[in-house]
Amino acid sequence: MTYKAFILNILILTCFGTVSGQDSVFVFKVKKPESVLSVSFKDTFLIKGENYLFEIKVKTGKKRVARVLSDSLKIRRAGKNLYSISVPKKTRIRKAMLRIFLQKEDGKIHLEKLITYKIIAPEKPIIYVGGVKADSVIDKRHLYDNAKLHGIYKGFKVRVLSFELVSFGNGNEIKMLSNNNSLTVEMKQFIQKLAIGSTIYFNNVSCLLPNGKVMKIETIRLFFDETNKYKIGNRIINRG
Repeated sequence: MTYKAFILNILILTCFGTVSGQDSVFVFKVKKPESVLSVSFKDTFLIKGENYLFEIKVKTGKKRVARVLSDSLKIRRAGKNLYSISVPKKTRIRKAMLRIFLQKEDGKIHLEKLITYKIIAPEKPIIYVGGVKADSVIDKRHLYDNAKLHGIYKGFKVRVLSFELVSFGNGNEIKMLSNNNSLTVEMKQFIQKLAIGSTIYFNNVSCLLPNGKVMKIETIRLFFDETNKYKIGNRIINRG
């Protein structure tokens, strides 16, 4: 029964008692309905994922949503009772809170609800260069003969669409672009001139995922060494 319908019943009963000449006194304690906050909200968000829509609604009562704040999510109003949120790319926060403030009839604003959520990095493809995993030792000749990149994403082999080869010499950055998954002739010639102990970087490696989306890996690296000193593919960083 709504609040208005309840009051209407009181008036009907009061009038009925007066007309019939009864001396009965009806005593009713009327309480205003409390505001009920409804929130449709995920508890896990991906860093730099798509924008998520969620709804915040006050179902009853006369309170209204005044503010929605977070220390790590970008939040904007997307429509009536709707909010759009996304996670900044460079955030280092992994667990935080959403704070929802309501405004009362008298204009006062108070914190109504705290919601905790987790922030996780999306799974990315693992990049292999000439069959050698990133951050590993590789021989120049092996790289020359096996000059292709591919990725493994959730157990599936994925295609590399483009990448940049980057190295440093005499204090200068040397950068070359390939628009497919293979090292260019220019890249191969450059690699042959590099000394043992050099490091090469593969930046902005674009991978075509099974769902048709393109994901970019910012950077990976390989270390040149002699094959009689280390086994090709021996992991140097993040062993495993």
